[in-house]
Amino acid sequence: MNIVLIGMKHCGKSTVATLLGEWLEASVVDTDDLLADLYTAETGTSRSVREIFREVGYEGFARLERRACREVAGRTEQGEPLVVALGGRTATQEELWPVIRSVGKVAYLKADAVVLYERVMAGGLPPFLDAADPKGSFLTICREREPVYMKLSDVVVDTRMQTPEQVADAVIGLLGLRGD
Repeated sequence: MNIVLIGMKHCGKSTVATLLGEWLEASVVDTDDLLADLYTAETGTSRSVREIFREVGYEGFARLERRACREVAGRTEQGEPLVVALGGRTATQEELWPVIRSVGKVAYLKADAVVLYERVMAGGLPPFLDAADPKGSFLTICREREPVYMKLSDVVVDTRMQTPEQVADAVIGLLGLRGD
């Protein structure tokens, strides 16, 4: 079974995906990394995800997210077992929901918005936040995405007060993947 992890930026998707990949002997794909690779192939220039967003804007970034998501779906057609860490905003593109669901079971990693805000800001002000009110704009994004993540997900794992290992174990348990 393939697994797609969704949730806000810095909720632990990449870390948990790595653990799940090791435990389930599956390949791990982080769509943020894939997006950056697609951008590099397209432009010949290597940039961080933040730099790409700043450079191409909302619509250009959404286009790259769609390409990355569809490329992941293509890998599942080859029978390769996957654990996917889906970029936080990708799941908000409703046109991609059938594509995301075709990849595998969707697990929403739910985290405390204030904690996430602090993690996001540790890397400096990201271009998707309002510089005049970064915390307010981040909390608004979290409130707007919550129902989307809930609707798209097959299972929800509350990451508060849990280690990445505990979160990965919860995903396995909720999806019925224990070999016990």
